Amino acid sequence: MVACAYQAVKRLRTNLALARLLDEHSSLEYAGTKVVVIVGNVTIIVSMVCDFIATAAMWYFLDAKGVTKTRGTIMSIRLLVLNRGLLLLAAQITFLVLWLVGETHWYWCIAWINLELSGSASESYSSSSFSIAVALMSKAKHEKVFPPLESDPQLFTLLLQKLGASSALHFEDVLSLDDPDLLALIQGHIVAFVLISSSKEGHDDTLQLEESQRIASMSEADKITGEGVMWVKQTIHNACGFYALLHAVCNIPSARSHIAPGSVLDAVLNARSVEERKKILETSKALDDAYIPIALQGQTAVSEDWVWEPPFHYVCFVDVHGRVWELNGARMGPVDRGGGREVVDVVRECIKEKGGTHSLLALVETVA
Repeated sequence: MVACAYQAVKRLRTNLALARLLDEHSSLEYAGTKVVVIVGNVTIIVSMVCDFIATAAMWYFLDAKGVTKTRGTIMSIRLLVLNRGLLLLAAQITFLVLWLVGETHWYWCIAWINLELSGSASESYSSSSFSIAVALMSKAKHEKVFPPLESDPQLFTLLLQKLGASSALHFEDVLSLDDPDLLALIQGHIVAFVLISSSKEGHDDTLQLEESQRIASMSEADKITGEGVMWVKQTIHNACGFYALLHAVCNIPSARSHIAPGSVLDAVLNARSVEERKKILETSKALDDAYIPIALQGQTAVSEDWVWEPPFHYVCFVDVHGRVWELNGARMGPVDRGGGREVVDVVRECIKEKGGTHSLLALVETVA
């Protein structure tokens, strides 16, 4: 009994840690620490009760039949393995049914049951079930998948206008931040930058830990300074280029004068919360119809299911009310890079911080 209690406490601590990870990675409304702990620990209790009943029944049966203790012990162990295996099989079948009918809010709970049941059976089962649970958390984080958008200013401009922006806005390549002559080649006024980095920042779990520490260290005053900034959490897989475009166009001072009423951009701009923006993008057929054909025009070969991690990530830098903001959908919120600075200086600084290869696009506004 002491060993069982120790294992239950140990499993509870594991559930709490993994539940926090699920909260950070999941966009599901039903995801939460309490749900995971309840599911995991009710499963432990049920499986222990079933084991106890099965063992007691077996010993009663064996005692009635006069079976020796050695043989009875072997048979009891076999029954326990069979009992746990049947429960695991039932959970797997339920998981498969929920997967097939598209009940994405609950199938990860079944994966957690699989993890709990198999945890006492064998290391191989436990490892595979844990992999399933992690995969489901990844799917929960990005239920919608897009092909990656190449850093081609023509594709960015085409998508921008398909989503409702006027022809007065377009993207151009930035060949250098240090050569005034090359910057002068850009036709119009630069209102935002999109940095494309070889860093896998958008796909690195260490970013989540970094963000948790950053948010925890912020004062309450710091946390509310971003209220005037339009930021959206990335929940569409491979779409960091689109989110950078969105952050750029929706945060320039003249945004509303360039965006058509009733368009995708207009809907996002008028949304009242981050959650509302996320839902608009996740359910928008107009976005799908505009984005996918344009993204597929790129030169890079894309897998048929689009589920791969491109070796680059897009981040927007824009001035909002005199402060420079780094807007990255992979983070937990907008990052204030300070006031009284030029956006180009902040971008130059970030390029040095990130290292590796990079390229740069500028959102340009032309005045007739």
